[in-house]
Amino acid sequence: MLSVHDNTCSGYRFDGEARTLTIETEYPSGAEREGKTDVIFEGVWCHHLESVQDGNIIFDIEAVELSRLEQEFRGLFERLRNYGWPRLEMKQDSLSEIIARHHLKAYRIGSSYGMEGFVIAESVRQVDRR
Repeated sequence: MLSVHDNTCSGYRFDGEARTLTIETEYPSGAEREGKTDVIFEGVWCHHLESVQDGNIIFDIEAVELSRLEQEFRGLFERLRNYGWPRLEMKQDSLSEIIARHHLKAYRIGSSYGMEGFVIAESVRQVDRR
């Protein structure tokens, strides 16, 4: 996987019908490893991004255990569950059951500055846009 450490996020888009989330990143011009990389999450079940602003700097995007996300974002999950987020197939479903059933993975987006959050999806890939 290409490194996006210290890349800036130049934009992102979610396509609900295709269930994809694309984060467009670029490494600063003139830098030793300058370039542009799209991080594309496919089969997105749910995502949460916060603190988005101009000049977002990504620290890392890493696969994590669901339990880590559930602990870190417990309040968010509890607050939004009654509003249908994350999407559940049956009312009694837990996010853990859905992830196991659909072979989903949890990805944490860490930030040095600005945007951070997570994505729960089937897969992630990176596309070099040099």
